[in-house]
Amino acid sequence: TNFQTDGEGYGAIQDNYGNLWDKGGVYGLTLVDQDRGLQVSLGEEGTQGPNIYLGSGTGTGVAYRDFAFDDYWVLNKYARHSAATITSLRDRAYDANQPIFIDLDAPNGAFIKLSDPDLWYYLRSGEETEDVVINYEVVLDTGETELRDFVIPFAAIESFAAFDSTIYDASNYEWGYEILQQNGEGIALEVPNPEAEESTFCLSNTMTQQQRCASLSGYSVLRTDLENIRNNAERHYPELSYACPDNSCQAMPGVQNVVFGGEGLLAFFKDSADNQYYKASANLDAFMQDGDTALTITPVINGAGESEIVASTASLVDDIQREIDVSRLTPFEYDFASNRIMINFGLALSEVVEIPNIQVTLDSTGESVSVVSRERSNSSTDSETVIEYELAKSALALSGEASVSLSGRFFFVKDSPLRYGWSDTR
Repeated sequence: TNFQTDGEGYGAIQDNYGNLWDKGGVYGLTLVDQDRGLQVSLGEEGTQGPNIYLGSGTGTGVAYRDFAFDDYWVLNKYARHSAATITSLRDRAYDANQPIFIDLDAPNGAFIKLSDPDLWYYLRSGEETEDVVINYEVVLDTGETELRDFVIPFAAIESFAAFDSTIYDASNYEWGYEILQQNGEGIALEVPNPEAEESTFCLSNTMTQQQRCASLSGYSVLRTDLENIRNNAERHYPELSYACPDNSCQAMPGVQNVVFGGEGLLAFFKDSADNQYYKASANLDAFMQDGDTALTITPVINGAGESEIVASTASLVDDIQREIDVSRLTPFEYDFASNRIMINFGLALSEVVEIPNIQVTLDSTGESVSVVSRERSNSSTDSETVIEYELAKSALALSGEASVSLSGRFFFVKDSPLRYGWSDTR
C-alpha cells in the first residue's frame, strides 16, 4: 500500500492495484474510491474512527495498517460506540464529545474531560486519603439504565504527586476544564474512560458493495485502555494493572492488525479485560455469509502478545495466501518433439517477478528430471498464463507417469502482492 496526498494535508491510500482511496481527514469515517464510486465504512457516526495513535508496543517501530486490500475485498478496522452509553456523571448530564469539569466532594479534587471521548483526567487536591470513586449512569443496548462506579486508585494519585507535586487551581478559570487546555493535559492524572469506544474489523466486497463486521461478543475490545493513554509522561497505576509490570512493553488495545493471509482474513485484537491477545481467522466468503460463526479465534501470547502479532504476521511470508486447486488447471501437457512441459496456471502471472519453476519426478522410481529452462509460451494464445518448461535430454529416455510440483512454495500473479500456490501435485 502506498500513500499519496489528497491535497488537503491528509495521506490518501493507494491500494495494491493503483486505486486511490480517501477518508477525507484523520478522523474520517468513510473510505471512498471516488473514481469507481465505492465506499467503505470505518465506524459508526459520532465515533473517532480507527485509532490513529495505535502502533507497536514493544519498541519494534511497526506501524499497523487500518486497511488491507485483496482483489475485490477490503479488510478494515472499525470503530463503534460503547455498548453502555454514559448519560450522566455525578448527577451531571454527560456528552461524550463535549468538555466537562466537576468539582468532587472534599477532600477530593476535580474530574475533567476534554474533547476526546475516551480520555478522562483527575486534577488532584493534595488532600486525598483513599481511592477516589466516580459514580456514573449508563444506558445499555437493551434500553435499561445502570449505575456504575469507577475507581481511581489512591496509589496512582500518590505516584502522580511524586512526579508533579504542584497543586493546580482551576478556580481562576471561567470553565474549569480550561486549565488543561491552557497548561496541557499532563498536569492531571490521565484516566481511560471505562466505557471507551469499541473496536472491531469489517470485510467488504466491492463487487456486491456489502460489508460484514465482526461482533466479537464476549471480548472487551476497546479503542482505549490503561495501556495506551498518552498524555502522562510516566506510568502511575499499580504495576499489576499493566500487562508488563516491568514496563518492557505496552499491550496496545483494540484491533491491532488486519491482513489477508492463511485461509482468508486474519485480524489480531486484545481483550482489555485481561490484556489477552487473540487471532481471528476466516474464509472470506464464509465470513461474509455467517459472520462471527465463521471465525476461528485462538489466543496468542499474553503481555508480550504484541510481539506475537508481529511474529505471526511476519511468518506469513512463507505461507500461501491464495490456494489454486490443481484440478481446475488445464492438464499439464508434455510435447515429446520439443521435450517441453506446458502448464496453464489459469491466472496472468506477474511480469516483474521471476517465473515459477517446477520439479518433475518419475512416479515409478522417484527419479527427478531436471528443468533446464522456462519461459512464457509463444505458441499459446494466452502467453500471460501459460509457461513452457524445457526438460533435460535424459527425459527422452524415460517413460511412465510423472508428478509435477512447484519448486518454491508459491508464485505471484499480475497486479497482486499475494502469494499463490497449488493445493497438490499431479
